[in-house]
Amino acid sequence: MCPGRYLAAVEMRLVISMLMRHFKIELAIDPAEIEEVSAFTMVPNQMPVRLKPRA
Repeated sequence: MCPGRYLAAVEMRLVISMLMRHFKIELAIDPAEIEEVSAFTMVPNQMPVRLKPRA
């Protein structure tokens, strides 16, 4: 186990909250083009997003 895993999780939440506060996030492709891939967990094969500054 990594001793910094909790700090990393806190930092990830901080970055995501800052992005959500300052940018509008929308998909850059049609959602029908996204397929699920069976890895250790189910993940999308692609999910390009577009960030637009909030006014």
